[in-house]
Amino acid sequence: MGQDVVAHVYDVANAGSDTTVLHINRFFKDAIGLGGIFHTAIQVYGDEEWSFGYCERGTGVFSCPPCKNPMYTYRESIVLGKTNCCILKVNQILRELSWEWPGQSYELLSRNCNHFCNTLCEKLEVPKLPGWINRFANAGDAALEVAETTAVKLKQAKKEIVTACKVASAFLTGTSSSSSSNVEDTGGSSSTRNPLFEGTWIRSIIGMSMKPSKSLASVDSSDSECSDCESEPDDNADQQVKDATQEQDMKICSSPTTPHPRRRPPGLLLPLRPHTPRIIRHHDKRGVPFSSSSPRLRHHVLRPPGAAAAPAIAPGDHWGNWAFLLSAAAFGTWSEEKTPWGAALCGALVSILAGLAATAAGLISPSAPAHDAVMEYLLPAAVPLLLLGADLRRVVRTTGDLLKAFLIGSVATIIGTTVAYLLIPMRSLGQDSWKIAAALMGSYIGGAVNYVAISEALGVTPSVLAAGVAADNLISALYFMALFSLASKIPAEPKMAQASHEDGESEGGGRLSVLNGGLAIALSFVICKAGSAIANRLGLQGGTLPCVTALVVFLATAFPGQLGKLAPAGETMALILMQLFFAVVGANGNVVDAVTKAPSVFAFALLQVSIHLAVVLGVGKLMGLERKPLLIASNANVGGPTTAAAMATAKGWSSLIVPGILVGIFGISMATFFGIGFGMFVLRRMHG
Repeated sequence: MGQDVVAHVYDVANAGSDTTVLHINRFFKDAIGLGGIFHTAIQVYGDEEWSFGYCERGTGVFSCPPCKNPMYTYRESIVLGKTNCCILKVNQILRELSWEWPGQSYELLSRNCNHFCNTLCEKLEVPKLPGWINRFANAGDAALEVAETTAVKLKQAKKEIVTACKVASAFLTGTSSSSSSNVEDTGGSSSTRNPLFEGTWIRSIIGMSMKPSKSLASVDSSDSECSDCESEPDDNADQQVKDATQEQDMKICSSPTTPHPRRRPPGLLLPLRPHTPRIIRHHDKRGVPFSSSSPRLRHHVLRPPGAAAAPAIAPGDHWGNWAFLLSAAAFGTWSEEKTPWGAALCGALVSILAGLAATAAGLISPSAPAHDAVMEYLLPAAVPLLLLGADLRRVVRTTGDLLKAFLIGSVATIIGTTVAYLLIPMRSLGQDSWKIAAALMGSYIGGAVNYVAISEALGVTPSVLAAGVAADNLISALYFMALFSLASKIPAEPKMAQASHEDGESEGGGRLSVLNGGLAIALSFVICKAGSAIANRLGLQGGTLPCVTALVVFLATAFPGQLGKLAPAGETMALILMQLFFAVVGANGNVVDAVTKAPSVFAFALLQVSIHLAVVLGVGKLMGLERKPLLIASNANVGGPTTAAAMATAKGWSSLIVPGILVGIFGISMATFFGIGFGMFVLRRMHG
């Protein structure tokens, strides 16, 4: 399915510092599009961006919250593509790079943060940074390379000229030149020799006229062949050039672009220190030392090194991890059906809270392979199991005005999402802001399965996803109270209308049996395989769930009788798998993040649903639709087919029970496409 790889670009200047770099970037990048002086960092999974910088010891790889590096001024973010690397693979790549990129290897022109980001992009198999980001450094490095090459050639020419002069001097004074050793031994030792022909004047001219660069100075210091033929004045000149070069290097290291390690810029946060290879020394039973390094990259979340002790259930303990996940899923379902507090919270939130508590208490690890199995295999399998009864022809044929009202509600959700995001953009969530907005929009058109599918396709981090579930639960409670209040004065229908309900139930036949359950699971995995193959064939990264949804809706519409019989068994098993997913979300989340991020998500969702309800009632009234189908349709949008049928049953509106279920299923079959498309093409651009 793939995960977004985002490059965050900064101007190399911070608040209160010299604005020269900002002016340079504005002219060369913004005005003429050539390039500038920039710092970059890469974000993939998690709530951190990764980059490279200078330090005296240890790795130069470091991380900080996305777009919030206090050393620089944030400019923009660029989505480079989607990586197919899993969480564990990305963790391995970062660990390897932390060893390959020590802080002392930093070079301003040839090995800077942009080169590190390009190397990371290569390993993630996504396109490199745009050329304008590092164009100035590349040009400077090329110029330096040309200068070094020229200096080497000049040095070689100098050596050849001096050697030729010595040979000529020896020849003109009558000294034998047949042996190179004789030439060396006789150079400058004879008192009868004419100094005019000794070549010293040529060496003096060459030594005074050639002012070596840093590269030439390094060649001078490492060239043993030339040491015998250099005069003392040349050695002094070379030493002066070296001293000047070192002084210039110190000035460069003290500039804002490469902070000197002994003079950290004010306001530098602790997490910005290069910290990846924090080596922890251990000894095994034989006394042999070994080491381990951090950080650990858990599912969607990057953990700091050494943040927690070993969990009670190790990541490799498959039986233990599966036992916990299934227990948390069953506990959520039991609490919702058997306890008043569980019914108030909803089973999904109870399972999430169980996972959060287990991770916080050190019971389980967020990097367990069992969690990846749920995300990669069981979650996609839940989608076709839930949509086996999604016969679109039946929806159009039997729903009448309710379908019109439902479509109005879907448009109202899109309008509410747009307005709410403009007013409450949730900037503190970074890139997750537009992703969770798209997921909530899909949820308020279809249901929880769309919220899950969109979140997984767009890569919402577990903490934000958990915050969204908590906010949605509270919003739903307030919404249903308002909905029943609006329906309080609408009377129930006559009892004869209940026949349609019984007919609907008989049509939906399909007793829950072992045979139907086995067939539903087998068909679900076949559909997932086909959907995955279609997504890969079309090159749609992250498109497996949308392709699976489209395929199962097509089959349910083409073969309603056969698949309709499997629908009850499939829905039961789909609910179990969904509870497993919510348990995994909690296990990979963070309690503090979930609590701190929930208020902004709650404010957004409250405004989103309020606008939805206002538009539904207003437009429905203008179109002459009765309030009864408008309320059921809105319920099917926000709560899904189950709550729509429950409200119709509670109010005695028997003729709307089956249509309410059908339009709810229709919304589930379409909401994933609307959510992903609207998020990618509208909300992401609004986020900037």
